[in-house]
Amino acid sequence: WSTISQHITNQDVIFKMKDRHTGQRSLGIKYGYEDSGSCYKLDKGIAVLRHNAESNKLELVSLADGQSEKDIHINKKNNEMFVRVRIFTKIEEEDDYILSGESSLDKWLLPSSDSGDVDDIRLEISKLKFFIFEQELMYQLKRECDHLIPYGVSIENENKIVMEFPTEKIELETLPLDYDTIMNHEQDAPKTNDRRANLILIVLRMLLVVMYKKQLSHRLRQPLLTRAQPASAKQRKTGNSKESPDKEVLLMRPIVGKIRHQNYLNLLKKVIKDYVLDVVNGSTMKKLRVETQVSDRQKGSLKDEHIFKLD
Repeated sequence: WSTISQHITNQDVIFKMKDRHTGQRSLGIKYGYEDSGSCYKLDKGIAVLRHNAESNKLELVSLADGQSEKDIHINKKNNEMFVRVRIFTKIEEEDDYILSGESSLDKWLLPSSDSGDVDDIRLEISKLKFFIFEQELMYQLKRECDHLIPYGVSIENENKIVMEFPTEKIELETLPLDYDTIMNHEQDAPKTNDRRANLILIVLRMLLVVMYKKQLSHRLRQPLLTRAQPASAKQRKTGNSKESPDKEVLLMRPIVGKIRHQNYLNLLKKVIKDYVLDVVNGSTMKKLRVETQVSDRQKGSLKDEHIFKLD
């Protein structure tokens, strides 16, 4: 208990559970985001806390696969997958691309200079939270791909999504955390679009958090009796249950829409310059911002203005 009090805070969810490996009563810790609004079911996000009497340290055993237990070792191949964003710029007059940007590694992925941190249960919990978030991010991105195929978005393989545009393509890929991945990234020279790749990854993560907030808001508005009804009864009552999953996922669409809008805007500017500005003397071009009017009734339907903007 003294060891637990040193590493577990009041922000962690601790509960009693049976350790199937030892058959004894133990403590479980929830590192998933179900209580925060996540609907990800492929990983329970639960681990068992064990006390090793020989080393007098806590051990973390994950129930990630839902059937068998396996010890979590940081920087080993388990469920340690992270999302990487790469930007490829198209070479003019050639049907080929060159790598122009790559997202940087998160702090949880870099090896620590302090060897004592490897045994720190607090660090292990933080890494487990990071990896399950990255797993759900790619899961939701693949769900959204089905509705973005006409816009140049495709699933290349189980771990890679490609967004193609006239002048570039963007790859979203999950990679295992291993020594080669870390070393290759540290040896790579800085590229032009590294900052843009990082911003795309940050926006995707922020939009997933917005999805959590929307799901929590939906749970609060949904009556308890409706929540307890079977799925068939909910479909008969709402009549639009088949459409709700499509509206839940909103990750790549804002990014794809922004890039496509900018491409059309650049094309329009080029047309105006070639056929108006260069032809008519004294002509000018000016860009104006048009503000969208939103009624007070629409604003009051959702308390979070950021969620409202994305609906």
